Amino acid sequence: MQIKLIEILENLAKEGQEIIKKYNKIPGGKNGPYNDLETPVRNSAHWIIIFSKIYKLNQEKKYLDSVYKLAEYIISKEARPYGYTFFHRNKKRKDKCNGLIGQAWTFEGLVKASEILQDKKYSKIALEVFNLHPFNEKYGLWNRVEIDGKIFSLDETFNHQLWFASSASLIEESKDEQINQKLNFFLDHVKNNLTILNNGLVFHKIKWIWRRNLIRSYFFNAIIKRTYQNFKTFLRDGKLTFKYSKITDFEKERIEKEVYRSIGYHCFNLYAFAILKNKFPKHKLWREQFFDKIISYIIKDEYFIDLENNEYGFPYNAPGFEIPFILFSFLKEKNEDLLKQSEKWLNIQFKKTYNIEKKWFDKNNLDPLTLTSRFYEITRLPDSFFNEIIIKI
Repeated sequence: MQIKLIEILENLAKEGQEIIKKYNKIPGGKNGPYNDLETPVRNSAHWIIIFSKIYKLNQEKKYLDSVYKLAEYIISKEARPYGYTFFHRNKKRKDKCNGLIGQAWTFEGLVKASEILQDKKYSKIALEVFNLHPFNEKYGLWNRVEIDGKIFSLDETFNHQLWFASSASLIEESKDEQINQKLNFFLDHVKNNLTILNNGLVFHKIKWIWRRNLIRSYFFNAIIKRTYQNFKTFLRDGKLTFKYSKITDFEKERIEKEVYRSIGYHCFNLYAFAILKNKFPKHKLWREQFFDKIISYIIKDEYFIDLENNEYGFPYNAPGFEIPFILFSFLKEKNEDLLKQSEKWLNIQFKKTYNIEKKWFDKNNLDPLTLTSRFYEITRLPDSFFNEIIIKI
């Protein structure tokens, strides 16, 4: 059976509307493999973008109404209880704002709501929350801010920082010189904060923060010192080494765990870079040799093989939704067959995770609500693609 992508979008939008009728929002999932209980804020923000796309394509007012309901929920006291950051998750020993990434996802939805509803109040709230976050000019990174306004440490995960910057770049009001200065400063410092393995894979953690925490956590004991030495060599050579001493099981497990997660997040990083590339096309970062290495990794057979059984890949970060926009943003001039490549990756994603009977992405994943919501990532493709891409299901 073959079906156009536009029909998939229409079916999904109908399912989403039924959920809104019942809850007046889109319920939260559990953040995929992390199993964190999430509030409806994240998924509702994603669905604002889904409904906005279908409204743009068919002009049916019911989808505009859905955008309005979700946007009003996100700016409500329930979603932003103390008037500071948005409430994203409720799990012991974890922040409720979900670091910078929770706020970044919210910004996307609010910006789109302002655009489609022609009401700037939503994007102004996004800008207000962005400005609550202290920016460290030494490192070009932001601190986390809890929902009660308490300022936490720098967010240690690279993709969180990257998505916070990319989502902030979408805010119309962020054309303000001071905001743009921060975003450019972040891009200027990417090279210092980004760790790339020899095959082009972006390492999940910010290298210098992870190193510091490894050492501090165990009060400089010999095992951790050796772990760091092995880690340094690993980052350089892209493989575990026996150079400094026989590597322990602890060291190997710690490093391999982060590499495994990094594979699942590689396209998630590139997708955010693509947003920034479209906003800051002349920045020197895109001409860096190392950046070509990052992009080249996604077209290697090695990448697809590494993704195959990675729980952070197709079941969660959904490369099939992300790669088409990445290709369109970075390889448009080099690859004339973007439609065919987009179709290829989307079909892989659908084959692995889409349930044709339920019209929902609930196959082979732990969090159908969240994975289905992440369909929003494909909406940044040109409108024409939705009538041209064929999904085989």
